[in-house]
Amino acid sequence: MRGRLRGPFLWPGVIAAVTGVVVWNLVFDLWVGQGERQYLWERARYRLGEGSGVSLDGSMASSIRSGLWVATAWTALVVAAVLGASYVAYRAAKTNDK
Repeated sequence: MRGRLRGPFLWPGVIAAVTGVVVWNLVFDLWVGQGERQYLWERARYRLGEGSGVSLDGSMASSIRSGLWVATAWTALVVAAVLGASYVAYRAAKTNDK
């Protein structure tokens, strides 16, 4: 049983893992980049006297913390979709072979 399933799911598993790494890195980078831009915006507002002061450490810590969760959630969704699609395709192929 193990040998029969390893073949059909080996490459989809590799593709899902690589896609997961790429998606996680991209989403995390975008999220932290947005946090950087938000910090600069808040800092500019403060310098103009229109807002309260913000610290870079606090702003980035918040962005990183939320970025970890958002990137992980999107990665889980994408990896589950890839693996689910490969399973459905495998089952459809097995049904058509009979």
